[in-house]
Formats: sequence, structure tokens, C-alpha cells
Amino acid sequence: MGKAEATALRIVTAAAKRFATHGFDATTIAQVAQDADVATGTVLLHFGSKSQLATAAFASEIQQAVRVAAAGAQPGDAVSELTHIAESLYRWYSDHQSMRSTLLREALFSDGPWAARYNETVEATAALFGEIIARHQQADTLDRALDTQLLAQGTLADYLLVLIQGLRGSFADAAEQTERFRSLTAQRLRVS
Repeated sequence: MGKAEATALRIVTAAAKRFATHGFDATTIAQVAQDADVATGTVLLHFGSKSQLATAAFASEIQQAVRVAAAGAQPGDAVSELTHIAESLYRWYSDHQSMRSTLLREALFSDGPWAARYNETVEATAALFGEIIARHQQADTLDRALDTQLLAQGTLADYLLVLIQGLRGSFADAAEQTERFRSLTAQRLRVS
């Protein structure tokens, strides 16, 4: 690892700790710089903005949450497996309330390497959804005539719709969000 990469990692680590402890709004670039033992300009040179720094700090954590959820899913029906993954993400966002709007805004409306990294997480989640759907189609527990990629993208769209609705206060908690996702997924996959 080169010096620039080591500095960026130190900044991201300090930012993740600071954001987790104090929240997005109460954290400043200057505080992160002090925690990482670098100049404020160095943080901005690497990340450009506090929002981009937050995305960098949490994109890996979100990717890890997806991997852990996928690995921990009990083999069963497609709806249950997909819901298990969505539930872990809804819980992650529920546990990181001060970050969720920022991360979603950054993913949807920003350009640049850190927004691209968050978008990679979204793409990886869609691919995982596709793998689960394809596996169940191969096992004849889902209709093989249905387009796997279209189902995966639609399921991801359902996940994001429910995530946004949760951010807007439409659900009491992550469990209610999860139940809504389960219902949409069962309808999409034509499962009763």
C-alpha cells in the first residue's frame, strides 16, 4: 500500500468512528482530520466533501453487511432468502440513522469515485438477488420462464423503494419495512 492509500485508509477509519459516535451532522472535516492526524486540506484532497467521505467510510461496511446476510441466509424459498438480505440492510440503516439520508443522497445524486463505490454496492446487491433467483429457477421452485435479470432488478427497485419510504417515515421500524419488502417480493416472484 502506497502512502496516499495509507493516508486515505487512516482518514476513512477515523471518519467511520467519528460518524458512528457523533453522527453525520455533528462531525466536521476538521475533527476527522485531527483524528486521522492529517491536515483538513488532505481530507478534502482525498474525498472532496463530507458526504463523499461518509460514503467512503460506510460503503465497505454496507457491502460487508450484504455478504454476511447472504452467508447467513438459511436455505429456503427465494422470498425468505431475499428478505433476509433486505432485512439486514434495513436494520443497518436503522442503526445508522444519522447517515442514511446522506448515503442515499450521495448514491442517487452525486458523481465521482465514492458515489461510484456506493453504486457498486447496489450493483452487487442486484447481482446477489439475481443469483438467488436463478438458483431457485434451476431448482424449479420459481418459474423458469421469468426473466432472471428483470426479476433481480425489480427486486432491487422494491428494496430501494421501501428503503426510501422508511427514510420518509412510512414505517415504524425495520421490521415493518422488512414485511413490506417481503410482500412486494412475493408478488413480484408470483409466490403465494
